[in-house]
Amino acid sequence: MDTVGSGIKKMYQIQSKRFFPLPDYDLTRERVGVKFTGKVLDQEYAKQLATVDNLTLHDIIALDKVQKGQAITEEEADALRKKSLIEGRKNSYIIAANVAKHTEQQAEYMQMRGLDDMHYQSLIIEYLKTFERGRLADFDKMLANKLPQVLDDKQRKNKVRNLFQEMRRDGFVTSKNQTWYLANS
Repeated sequence: MDTVGSGIKKMYQIQSKRFFPLPDYDLTRERVGVKFTGKVLDQEYAKQLATVDNLTLHDIIALDKVQKGQAITEEEADALRKKSLIEGRKNSYIIAANVAKHTEQQAEYMQMRGLDDMHYQSLIIEYLKTFERGRLADFDKMLANKLPQVLDDKQRKNKVRNLFQEMRRDGFVTSKNQTWYLANS
């Protein structure tokens, strides 16, 4: 055990040099707990990170949090975004497309990022052409596994509602008694 207080920093440095996942520290309840993730990072992903010249230890720690789906601060997000390492919105950051491409994680990237609104709208229109009507719950269920994985249930429901509001404004759909129809049916 390190008694001069540099043990945590040293552990991060050792793990990052070996391309291992960084430890998660819990500094609550007047004790220190450490958790090592058993899943080893993709070696190509780690090598790609190692090629970034101006990546600080703080950047590596923040990027590790993003990969693990943990929250990062605004400052960490700004630093990673300036280096084109992440994309997305607050609390929904994902590894950037260029990093996914170099690490051959394109499929995972697309699952996390999701598709454009036109794709979801075409699925909704196809549903309405087939079944003539639908309730929001039907569309929530249909799109649940198609929307970005970084969204929680509440955000997915809001996304579906926003899609319908946009489609209503554009004249594609209409609603009556909480049931949606194609506008020209």
